[in-house]
Amino acid sequence: MPIDYPKEITATADSVCAARDVPVYPGGLTPTELLAGWNAGATAVKVFPASVVGPGYLAQLRGPFPDLQVIPSGGVGIGEAPAWINAGALAVSMGGPLLQDAFDDGDLDALVLRAQALTEMVAEALANRSAKAAAGERP
Repeated sequence: MPIDYPKEITATADSVCAARDVPVYPGGLTPTELLAGWNAGATAVKVFPASVVGPGYLAQLRGPFPDLQVIPSGGVGIGEAPAWINAGALAVSMGGPLLQDAFDDGDLDALVLRAQALTEMVAEALANRSAKAAAGERP
């Protein structure tokens, strides 16, 4: 059973961290949850589980919350990372799709290849996003 921390505790922790320049990345799914974390001083907010909503959700959030910094987390695959970056994500949180069996005596060379491919895809998406921003387009 997940732990459900009272909102007051979470908001206080976020504010205390922000006041001390400690990066904090609270998670949420709804606009209300994400905005609460952001308003408490979060460095960015994690959309979790991101696989449920997809990159289009981030594009929709940009309308009312253009300054919201978002990191999708939960069920994001390597091939989906560029779409999230193109939608305006600050970064992409990834576990299983990247690591796979690497910590269970898996193929570390394959992990390196996945990491390199992911890095290249994200770099290309960031370059495309920068070019669009320079042309006056929003993500």
